Amino acid sequence: QEEALVASGDDGYTFYYTGDHDGDIVIDASVWPEVTNECTVIFDSANVNGKLVLANDIRVALVLSNDTVNTIKTIEGPGAHLRLAGADGELKLEGAGTLVSVSNLVVKSGTLSVKTTSIAAADEGNKTKVIEVLGHVKQTGGVIDIDIGLETTNQVCGIYLKNKNNNEDDIYAEFSGGKFKATVGGTKSAAVYVNKGSVDTKFEDEFSANVTLVGPEPRFVNSAGDIKFRNGSFAVTGTVDAASARVFKTNKKITVTDGLFQIEVTGGGSEIFSTSIDPEEPKTSSVTFSGGTFELRADDDCVSADTLIQIDGGLFYAVSVENDVFDSNGNMTINGGTIMAYALADGHEAFDVD
Repeated sequence: QEEALVASGDDGYTFYYTGDHDGDIVIDASVWPEVTNECTVIFDSANVNGKLVLANDIRVALVLSNDTVNTIKTIEGPGAHLRLAGADGELKLEGAGTLVSVSNLVVKSGTLSVKTTSIAAADEGNKTKVIEVLGHVKQTGGVIDIDIGLETTNQVCGIYLKNKNNNEDDIYAEFSGGKFKATVGGTKSAAVYVNKGSVDTKFEDEFSANVTLVGPEPRFVNSAGDIKFRNGSFAVTGTVDAASARVFKTNKKITVTDGLFQIEVTGGGSEIFSTSIDPEEPKTSSVTFSGGTFELRADDDCVSADTLIQIDGGLFYAVSVENDVFDSNGNMTINGGTIMAYALADGHEAFDVD
């Protein structure tokens, strides 16, 4: 590791790795006593047969050289801040269990590819957290590519956010640029799973998501908090085989301001926008649209809410194969928008309000 040190000073350390490297890369005060500022780790066609271990509270910029493919076993730094950059470079992680564990993760450029190849013995019957983040995830560019499409009865979470301080203000996911790709399988598995807080999809740039759902009960986003769409492009397809498949699932609020949604999920009673009552905060779950373009097709409800569906704007072409298109167990308010809704099955409606 000493040979990899190429610069040091008040601005922190810079490490450079290329070719094959056996063993772990450890960046903490026990190895480098003066590590206090952000460090830079450069991967230039590096194949690391080991872990990248990061100290608590350290900030690390992981820079991928252009047009290179780099591999590493795992990244372990539950108290560290990791920022990925590197234009056209790619970092690949494959294996079982948790592959990345950090406090905060920021993807600015480059490609982060993670793939679950099997379920670790310790995860049997529990959640597999492929990318575990204790604070926040921000994507402002680059590509996040998650493959958790293996057949399993385990719940597999591509990005799992859990608040380390039990403070909802400290945990969030923001996707404001770049591309997000995912293949999701497994029982109630999700590309993005938020244990607490909210998922804020603040798509101010040319963000796009391309997600494939397979197997029983998959989700794109499964959140314990609000889900917000301000812009962006979402292409979601899948054939599922369980009755509770959901594309966007929360027991709080879904709000859509703008964006393009091209979503077709069939089989097993699949729903697209789905909210249910929070037992601790009743009468809070709702779905609100104020703009956007929607091409939706689902076996079950395209939009389902326990308390309120409100449409203030947007262009909708929505089809339910076996159930209602818009289904509210509470109220429904339509103030604007253009809606073409088709319920194909006998006994079901375009609008169902209880």
